[in-house]
Amino acid sequence: LSRNHELPKALLTELNEILAPNLDRRSFVTMTYAIIDSAKRTLRVARAGHNPLIHFDGRTGGTRLLSPPGLALGFDAGETFRTVIQELEIPLVHGDAFLFFTDGISEAMNGSAELFGESRLAEILRNADTLSSDDLKEKILHEVRVFAAGESPHDDMTLVIVKVV
Repeated sequence: LSRNHELPKALLTELNEILAPNLDRRSFVTMTYAIIDSAKRTLRVARAGHNPLIHFDGRTGGTRLLSPPGLALGFDAGETFRTVIQELEIPLVHGDAFLFFTDGISEAMNGSAELFGESRLAEILRNADTLSSDDLKEKILHEVRVFAAGESPHDDMTLVIVKVV
């Protein structure tokens, strides 16, 4: 579908039209779809019910959650999905970083049933602007393991890190 659509919202809308009639009523799919335009230096993103992504702002050193409205794929076969889903376009600045992650990371639990959470992820990102993507990935996974203190993961842990140079 990426060959047919220039905008994330359009791709997710068509994907929903394909999936919704083929999923049973208890099933759904969440995802985030982003397009990086290196010529325009922009990131355009839409979410279909997935976790927010975290943006480290290379100019200010701050972080923010990016969560454009969206509905999981398969919840609605038509107009509601198209009405709810929105995209964001963010200019890319030297030093920016974007963290895409699955809920296995943010919902990792310790023995007290406390979640690792998005604020801990944002803090790691805020304090790791000099790390390479590989080192940042290792730091995040290490911090999640230390936090969980031996508790078994309940879900997959997937990260995508985008750094702007």
